[in-house]
Amino acid sequence: MGSGKRILSGILAVMMVLSTAQFPGNISYAQEQPPAQESIVREGTDVQEDHEPGVDSGNEPSGEDSVMQPGTDKPEDASGESGEGKEDDPAQTETPAEGEPFGEQSPAEGENEEISGEQPPAEGENEETPGEGEETPGEKAEDENGEPVVALPTDDVTISENDLQISGNSLMSVSEPEVWEDAEIEGAYQFGGAPSAEEGIALYAESAYTDEQIMDYLYQQMKNRVTSIDVSQYDIPYETTEPSKIKLLVSGTLNEHPDLYYVGNGFSYSHTAAKIISLNIAYNTTLNASAWQNGANAALAVVNESMSDLQKAIALHDYLAVNCEYDKENLDANTLPQEVFTTYGVFVNRSAVCQGYALAYKYLLNQVGIECHMVTSDAMNHAWNLIKLDGQYYQVDVTWDDPTWDLVGRAQHKYMFCSDATFQDENHKHHDWSVTEGSSVVNYQATDTRYDNAFWADCTSPLILSDNDCYYISPNGGRGQYDKPALMKTSLNEITADGTILQEIDKWTAWIGSGAWSGAYSGLFRIDDRLYFNDKTNIYSVDM
Repeated sequence: MGSGKRILSGILAVMMVLSTAQFPGNISYAQEQPPAQESIVREGTDVQEDHEPGVDSGNEPSGEDSVMQPGTDKPEDASGESGEGKEDDPAQTETPAEGEPFGEQSPAEGENEEISGEQPPAEGENEETPGEGEETPGEKAEDENGEPVVALPTDDVTISENDLQISGNSLMSVSEPEVWEDAEIEGAYQFGGAPSAEEGIALYAESAYTDEQIMDYLYQQMKNRVTSIDVSQYDIPYETTEPSKIKLLVSGTLNEHPDLYYVGNGFSYSHTAAKIISLNIAYNTTLNASAWQNGANAALAVVNESMSDLQKAIALHDYLAVNCEYDKENLDANTLPQEVFTTYGVFVNRSAVCQGYALAYKYLLNQVGIECHMVTSDAMNHAWNLIKLDGQYYQVDVTWDDPTWDLVGRAQHKYMFCSDATFQDENHKHHDWSVTEGSSVVNYQATDTRYDNAFWADCTSPLILSDNDCYYISPNGGRGQYDKPALMKTSLNEITADGTILQEIDKWTAWIGSGAWSGAYSGLFRIDDRLYFNDKTNIYSVDM
C-alpha cells in the first residue's frame, strides 16, 4: 500500500510542476481550485480534517485534486466499499518516523482521533488507491468562489514516462554568449586623429535608429560620465572589418561634441555574434571640469544676442587667437601633452595645437547657434574649420591666424572666412582637405567669395566691434594709402572699403641702424569707450 501511495504522490507532484500542461476540458492542474474541505464525522464526535498549521485552508490550495481511480466508475476504499473514509492528501501527509506505518498518526492523549482513511491491506492482498474528492450525498464539491469543481475524465489520468520528460528549451531560452573586446578610438580629433575619406558610417537596415540618434544618446551618457553604457536597443551590428561601426560612432560623437575632452583614448565593448550590447568608457578624472567651464564661459562672454552671426564669428576667432598660444616648444621637442589636442588645452592651459584650436572654435560657434565643421588634411598634417554664415560656407583657420611664436595681444585675419579657391592659392597654401561631420567625410564647399578681399585680410590686431563699426590696426594705413601703420575704422556693411584713418602710428625702427620694420606690431584693446594701442615706445588711447 505504501508503494502505491508514493506512486500516486509522485504523479500528483509532477502534475503540479507541469503548470502549463493542458488536459481535456482546458483544465490545468496548477490552475485548478481545490475542492471544498469536507468534515469527516466519527460516531459521536465532530472532527475536521487537518490542514497545514498557520495556513487558511480556504485561501491556499491544499494540493488535493479530484482524481478517480483508473478503470473504475466510482471511488473505492481498500475494502471495496464506497463512501467510507478518505486517504490523506499526499501533499499534506507528513513523512512518518522510522518504523511508523505510512499514512497513520497516533493522536495525542486527549485529542479526537482523526480517521486516516484506510487500514493496511491484509498480506497478499493487492493494494488499491482509494478514491478522493468524494461528495457528501446531496452536495456538489465547490471551490472557494462557489464554482463547481470539475472531475477529470478517468481515462486521461495515466501519464507515461515520456510525458514527464522536459527539455531545457521548454524551461529557459539560452542566450547568445556575450564577448568583450578592447578598442582604441580612431579618427577623433582630440587624440590627434581625423576621419578619412575611406571611412564613415553607412546606413544599416538592422537598426531602426539613425546614426545621429545613437550619437546623441552616447553624448548624453558620456556627458554624465556613465562608465557602462547599454546600447543593446540600437541594434548596432558587430563587425570584424576595420574601422567598425561602433568605433566610428564613438569617434564621431567626440568630434561633434568637443566638450567631451575628458573621455579617454580607449574603450571596451561587449557583443554577441550579431550586435553590440554595451560599452565601457574610461574618463580622465584628473582634469578640472570647473576650470574648463570657466574658461569656456569667459570666451562666450565676448558675444551677446544682439550681435549678428558674422560679428560673433569674428569676436570668437579673435578671442582664441589672443588668449591661446600655439605649443610650438613641445611640438619641436616631440613632447606634446594630450591636452593640447583638446578644448581643455585651449580653455584651461591656454596652450594647444591645431586640433585644439579647431575643436574650441567649433564648440564656441555651436554654442551660439552657428554651424561649424572640422576640416582635416593628412597631406598638411593640419586641421581647421568650415563655418556657415548667411547660408554660405567659409574656410577659417584660427591656428594660422595666431602668430607663432606667440605675439601677445596679436591676431591675424588672413585665414578668416575664405572661399575654397582663395584658401588653396599661393598666398594661403591649404590643400588636400576633407570636411568632416562626426566620423564621416561630407561634400560641403565654400564657393562664396564675398570676404576674400575684406578689409581685415592684412590686419594683425584684434578687430574691435561697436554696433556695425569695426576698429583695427592696418600695417600700411588702409591698403597702402599711407606708408605707415594706422588705427582704422570701417563699417561691416562695406567689407571691401578702404576705411577711415583715425590715428597714424610710428613705424618700428630697427634695433641696429636707422631703418624701420615694415608692418604694424600693436595690439588693440577696448576699455569702456576708449581704445588702447601702442608703437615701439608709447601706449596711446583714443575715444571711440
